[in-house]
Amino acid sequence: WNALDAAWENHFSKLQEFKANHGHTDVPNARENKELYSWVARQRHHYKKNQRGKPACITNERIEKLKAIGFEWRTKNTHK
Repeated sequence: WNALDAAWENHFSKLQEFKANHGHTDVPNARENKELYSWVARQRHHYKKNQRGKPACITNERIEKLKAIGFEWRTKNTHK
């Protein structure tokens, strides 16, 4: 366990709280959500790299944790 893992878990907890309050994981880019929005965008970016077989800073365990809460890998504005 290290500081990066702790930071990831902290953001994941914030995402769970966001979903509990809003019913989805598509965090808007609003002033009150800037940090969480950026983290969510990075998870999507690294997931896409992972799916293409490229080195990515996301583990299969983290992917499964995000899937388990119904994480939206694509947003309404995301294209293939």
